[in-house]
Amino acid sequence: SCLTSQNNSINCTQCSSGYYLTNSSTLLCDLCMHNCLNCSNNNTCLTCNTGYYFNETLEACTLCSNGCSACFNNGSCGTCMNRFYKINSSIQYCQPCSSECNECSSQTICSSCQVGYFLNEYNCQACGNACTSCVDQNTCNSC
Repeated sequence: SCLTSQNNSINCTQCSSGYYLTNSSTLLCDLCMHNCLNCSNNNTCLTCNTGYYFNETLEACTLCSNGCSACFNNGSCGTCMNRFYKINSSIQYCQPCSSECNECSSQTICSSCQVGYFLNEYNCQACGNACTSCVDQNTCNSC
C-alpha cells in the first residue's frame, strides 16, 4: 500500500490508489472506504471507482444506475455504457437499446446493429438465413 517512503523507512510519503496517508506520528497507508479510488481519510472519498459516485447522504461510494458508466454526485448519469442511450430528465439515466441494436440514440433510432442484422433507416433488420453479415436482406457478405 505504500508507494514511496522516506530513506527506505517505515514512514510512507505516498500511498497507492485506494489508500490514504494517516496523520499519525508514523506515516502509514490505510485503506479508503469501499469502492473509493482516492481519499483524504476513511470518511472522505475524493474520487470513487469507475461506475460509482459519492452519495453525500449515505457518505459512501454508490453504484451508478443501470447502464451508466460515469455519473455525477447526485446520481445523474454523464456517460452511458455501450448498448444504452441517455434519457435527459431532471436526473439523467440510461435505457437499453433494442436487442438487435449495437449503438443507439433512442429506443427507435439505431446507428449500428448486432451481428446478423443490417441498418435500414435507423432500424436493425435481420439478415437472411445463415447470413452473419449483410448489406440488406438479399445481399449477404458472410455466412
